Amino acid sequence: MFGNKVIAGYLEGESVRIGNGLVLIGSEAVAKWTVESYEVVSEEKNISLASGLLRGAAGKIILGPWGVLAALTAKKKGAYSIALHWKNGKKSLLETDEKVYKAILKNLF
Repeated sequence: MFGNKVIAGYLEGESVRIGNGLVLIGSEAVAKWTVESYEVVSEEKNISLASGLLRGAAGKIILGPWGVLAALTAKKKGAYSIALHWKNGKKSLLETDEKVYKAILKNLF
């Protein structure tokens, strides 16, 4: 899991979490009624090293050299930097994992 926190601006240092179907930063909801707009600043997809190694090792044992190709199917993890523009005029820069990112998109749709 990535930071899931506000790394700059309004509410800096607060954690970003999902609760009762809402994305919360401290006691502030990330929702249509509180956020004016958002922008995905960056998106990274990293292959889980543990997943890749386990799949590769298991594949090599079972299928020989061809089993190493199993490492290519390793689970990918996403990290997102999201800029929120709040209706109160303030701005926040968030760092989230894929689960929180998708919840933010859903709540702001």
